[in-house]
Amino acid sequence: MHLSKKTLPVTVFVVLLLLVCPVQAYQAKVIGISDGDTITVLQGTESVKIRLAGIDCPEKHQAFGNKAKDFTACIVFGKMVEVKPVTQDRYGRTVAWVSVGAESLNESLLKAGLAWHYKKYSSDQHLADLETKARHDKVGLWSDPHAIPPWEFRKNNEPRAKNKSGISLPYHTSTKLNAMEPMPNNARGPIQI
Repeated sequence: MHLSKKTLPVTVFVVLLLLVCPVQAYQAKVIGISDGDTITVLQGTESVKIRLAGIDCPEKHQAFGNKAKDFTACIVFGKMVEVKPVTQDRYGRTVAWVSVGAESLNESLLKAGLAWHYKKYSSDQHLADLETKARHDKVGLWSDPHAIPPWEFRKNNEPRAKNKSGISLPYHTSTKLNAMEPMPNNARGPIQI
């Protein structure tokens, strides 16, 4: 796309306007549930992946991960919801508040003890209070005194990098991984990367 000297200021203005002005809420039908805090909605004819704002649910292979997914499905799957976009995350998902009628899915997951308040991205005191109450009442995942936050679970359970021969490497490598050749059979000593 080529921008002329005349169209550049207009383009910059439109982009800045979009960044400053909040995106309007919209109605959409939920057509997919990836996990407790990620759903897919149909907005018109376009499917949009939504990451729930302010919370973080357990991962699929983590304790209470499937319960969080099932809970989300029971509340919103196949239903019309209101989506209030907040931002877009690094994966291109719309980060949003999702409600069915007057019920906030984001808040309901916290009340049920199936999510953490994601303080890294949210300073919402109401969400913090909902988590505190669920912890106090030992609801859901808070029945486990050693519940592991999903961000720690993800960090500790990243898939290990492998070389072309399928051998797990002792740590992640950068783009050098793609250029690695299998070690010769007569190689001695540690793997050098």
